[in-house]
Amino acid sequence: MYCLTLVLLSIVLCATYSGALLAQSAKINFAADKETTDIPVVFRPQTFAVWSGGALVVVEDRFYNNPLIHIVDRQGKEISRFLLTIPHGGGFIVGDWKVARGHDGVVALVGSVDFPEQHGSFLAIVSPDGSNQKFVQMSPYVPESVTVAGDGTIWVVGSHRERNVPVDHDQDLIRRYDKSGTLLDSFITWGSMETVGQNDPAVGSILMATKDRVGWYSKYAHTYMEFSLDQTVITRLKSWTSSVEHPLDWPALCEDGSVFVGEQARSAHKTKWGIFALDRETTTWNFIPTKESVILYGCEGTRLASSSDYGRSITWLEAAAH
Repeated sequence: MYCLTLVLLSIVLCATYSGALLAQSAKINFAADKETTDIPVVFRPQTFAVWSGGALVVVEDRFYNNPLIHIVDRQGKEISRFLLTIPHGGGFIVGDWKVARGHDGVVALVGSVDFPEQHGSFLAIVSPDGSNQKFVQMSPYVPESVTVAGDGTIWVVGSHRERNVPVDHDQDLIRRYDKSGTLLDSFITWGSMETVGQNDPAVGSILMATKDRVGWYSKYAHTYMEFSLDQTVITRLKSWTSSVEHPLDWPALCEDGSVFVGEQARSAHKTKWGIFALDRETTTWNFIPTKESVILYGCEGTRLASSSDYGRSITWLEAAAH
């Protein structure tokens, strides 16, 4: 169970941070609900979970023949459970941030799978109870993340990559599908993203959605963007700056436009934890240190679904400026 003293009203600040950082941190407090949500799924190594579409989506066995998906509601009840099954396919790889749920219960997943004669990437669109599973073949496009927008369309970010084929910098990275799996449009070219060297701006991407927008974090372009549901860019700014080269980040986009990022920064000598919060007025990311890891599964309305007990429960956080 979460230790509520870590998150009650004011997250305890670490003394190792600079005075300037403490001043930034003092702008935001987090209040924790007294009630937590127990998760009725035992998290094993490589289990991934995200709060999406009003529920926690948990993916087990995501590097095996048939990934198992659990859907858990706000009260901690498992409302759906199903295996992902592709005829004649096995050896799934469903990486981090490759699953999302719409508010109508439809689940979207992207990843790769082995067929008897080839290895290919896919988009899966699954009915709420898992009984109807539609698969869209995506190769040689390699999907990196998926989300379900407020209008029910499915957004995927990735890139077209083939061995011994020059990179096409005019290719679109984000694709938008309807619930039947029909490609509606694509946008945001590789060349429009500022990356260092040959880094792919789609790799390590994370997509998030609220009812009126879709957020996209491009790790290698060091960029955070938001789109309206008609694909208009409404926000584009530099993403947060981590203290280590390869941190673990858990971003969350809330219905009021708040953006938070839980981070674990591990160096050779110590590990630091905290939450970044976007200040939209100054387009800066304020950092609030914590004493323990705070995983952010996502946002339900304006409340963050968070955990620091390795998937045993969800603590609900409300952020407030002061």
